[in-house]
Amino acid sequence: MPIEKNLVISWEKLYRKVKSSSPLNECRALLAYNTVLDRVVSVDEKLLSKLPKPLQSQRIRRIRNLQDFANALAYSIRNDFALEVVCDKYAYELISELGSHTEKTGGQAAIVSNLLSKFPKTTVIVHADRYDSRAASLFKNSNVKVGIPSAEGLELILAKNYTIENVEPQIHYIFEYRMGTSFASGRAGRSNRIIACPTTPIKFQEGWEDILPDIAQNVDFAFIAGLNHMGDDYEDAFYKVVEHIRLLRLGNPRITIHLELTSTQDLMKLSKIFEIIIRKVDSVGLNEAELIDVMNCLGHKPDRGPLGQVEGMLSIMGLGPKRVHLHTMHYYLCKVRGSEKTTRDGLVFGALIGAAAALRGCIPRPRDLTAAMKVPVSQQGINILKAFEQVWLKQETEELATQGFLDGFGLVAIPTKIVVKPKGTVGLGDMISSASLAAEIAFNKRLGN
Repeated sequence: MPIEKNLVISWEKLYRKVKSSSPLNECRALLAYNTVLDRVVSVDEKLLSKLPKPLQSQRIRRIRNLQDFANALAYSIRNDFALEVVCDKYAYELISELGSHTEKTGGQAAIVSNLLSKFPKTTVIVHADRYDSRAASLFKNSNVKVGIPSAEGLELILAKNYTIENVEPQIHYIFEYRMGTSFASGRAGRSNRIIACPTTPIKFQEGWEDILPDIAQNVDFAFIAGLNHMGDDYEDAFYKVVEHIRLLRLGNPRITIHLELTSTQDLMKLSKIFEIIIRKVDSVGLNEAELIDVMNCLGHKPDRGPLGQVEGMLSIMGLGPKRVHLHTMHYYLCKVRGSEKTTRDGLVFGALIGAAAALRGCIPRPRDLTAAMKVPVSQQGINILKAFEQVWLKQETEELATQGFLDGFGLVAIPTKIVVKPKGTVGLGDMISSASLAAEIAFNKRLGN
């Protein structure tokens, strides 16, 4: 039997073992900050015909008109990058009329909390910032809770029953395109999307600081995301986030704080995230496009190859986090100060969640993991791990391709499962990151770590 086939069989066996262990059962998590409504629009020839011809190939940092949107979409398609770009009010109104849409749960906090709550015996608490009846309806089939202050202290109520009067939820437009979509001189090498966001800033939940220490006692980790939506007064908001982290640690010194980076077009804002917040968190998650922006902010030359990616992850770890997880299409990388094996198994579970979500086109249920198991492990991912170890790291072994980590290096890498024609791509990175971390924490708890 060829070595490559043996490797695929070995990885499939590990996927089955990790799935059968049900690591997300009894998960305890806090999710903050953004909950939005996503309006998903399919990019087709009719929509593309409404756009002006792209005029430039560089990254668009803010959308002010349809020309900027066309330029951003062309960049995303040509470079196989998922993008999230803030729109001025005039451009946002024009973009909202480009095509029909379907409405789904959006925002990292809402997506991840709905995912985790689908597993048995979970405790999932979400930050509530803009909860009108439409936002509350995002949680109609879940046991996700919102924490509110009361005379007795922390009170947990179902998110579907919680609303705030006189607020409007954020609405993001998600323009999804399929692999092979052609626009200007570009052709998409994978299914992906561009997200158009309004300028509406995230608001902090009233009374949030008073109950955070009590919330922390009920959870094992806090998943923080959406910092790119903190508005123009973001520096003050970031210092409030630091205070929130302090209060969480006050209530639970063992809590793991994870920061999920998202596509932040304002590089000054991204720089402030690193200056103010990054040293306060334990774990960071991001994709390859976001890593390039991070490298630019840190003054390093971006490199899309695995070696450059690891160097970028090391730069982030040098600022304080103990764990940095990079999710790409065919493989995931993680630098960790801790158990390499439990990190690997966590990433495997995250990849399984990602495949299930791509197959279903929305947030998967535990039973959807059975269908995800039928998706083959990426042979290209295995080959990349072999080349990375032997060519770039100059190692004569195949530890990455065979066991998923290098002993003593704190480097973990796995081949993923690729759904060739995904029904949806929105929120995949957030679900992968959160499931990977939650599973890793569960595996460590089982070992008494």
